[in-house]
Amino acid sequence: MSTSKRNLTSEEKHASTSPNLSGGGLVMRCKYYRRKDTKAERWICYLYWQGKKWVRDWYDEALSLENERMALRISELINKDIEDKGDKFDPRVWFGFKPYELQFDQFCTYWFEHKPKERKLEHSTTKNYRRTIELAVKQFGKQDLRSFDKIHIEKFKSSLEKMGLHSKTIRNHLNDLKTILGDAEDLYSKAGVTRPKFPKVKVKKPEKLSIDRNWQMKILERIDEFDRPIFQFLVEYGARTSEARALQWSDIDFNAPVKNNEGVMVSKGTITIRRSFGGTGCNRPKGTKTGRERILPMTDEIRTMLKSLRERKVVGKLVFLNKKGKGYISDIDKTWNKARDEAGCPVKVNLKQGTRTSFATQHASDPILCQKTLGHENLEMTYGAYTDQPVSQILEMIQVNKK
Repeated sequence: MSTSKRNLTSEEKHASTSPNLSGGGLVMRCKYYRRKDTKAERWICYLYWQGKKWVRDWYDEALSLENERMALRISELINKDIEDKGDKFDPRVWFGFKPYELQFDQFCTYWFEHKPKERKLEHSTTKNYRRTIELAVKQFGKQDLRSFDKIHIEKFKSSLEKMGLHSKTIRNHLNDLKTILGDAEDLYSKAGVTRPKFPKVKVKKPEKLSIDRNWQMKILERIDEFDRPIFQFLVEYGARTSEARALQWSDIDFNAPVKNNEGVMVSKGTITIRRSFGGTGCNRPKGTKTGRERILPMTDEIRTMLKSLRERKVVGKLVFLNKKGKGYISDIDKTWNKARDEAGCPVKVNLKQGTRTSFATQHASDPILCQKTLGHENLEMTYGAYTDQPVSQILEMIQVNKK
């Protein structure tokens, strides 16, 4: 246990959660002695309680036990508490840990300074944790980590709902909080208590909003012609935004044959989805979400669109570039939302709902091909079964839906 001093603000000194250092009497159960393994003056109070040894080497939040008088004083107060409470005495109050380290806000500060770096989390993931911590600290403040139960988590969920957050966002914040509290295992262990199990909290499933092909086309018409291609691609295949942003010309093959079940070529041109961008920027592309590549057939509209991109003056490694010649960042949602409102769409679908979710809804009659196109790891994520289908049938499915 650390014995280093910490400079406290005047506010912290007055807000100390240490037990009240007043009282009298002495029951010789808690003892103290001088440590011999340190050059400086250091003392320890120790107590055997219900078969477990408890040790304390601090006086309060800012001071270690630096002399015998301080050690005696703490021992007296502990023994007085034992005398008053008997079997109801809780050693955690005195020996649990330095109080400020068991306060939720203090632990979150420590967690955020160390865990993201240790786990090499993506920038976007770290950003999400930061937001969760901001909201949780606002709710829990200096609450003792040992006191968390279902009521507290339910109140936190209610506060998120009052903010009007999407149910999926609420679920993500709760999962982040569960991870953070789970990392307090060492604190609980040193405090001699078992970490409370994170309670199960029900969150309403997000409403699956979608639009038909007609509204998708109306929204596309409202998007600037230069930026329209990436949105056209998302609408056509229901791809993830991160995958479209990371698409490279090396993934495009205008002459690759597309064959049916009988091995007969029915068209030419394929697009291989093999990477995605994590976070908001366009650095360090990684694999797809499922870690698998998937091949999509090139429709006539997409072929024409891709060839027109090739003819632009600004051409780079990435297929879709903005007017500055750089890859699109994740906030292209704003462009979609603006076009959606200008088109007068009655359903307030975001980019994912207006492309990926709508694709699944429009092709619900063929869940197997829908699963293959969307790149779900298994069909349970789409509808409930799995089987491989040839790429040519995806082309047929898309073309039939347009009629």
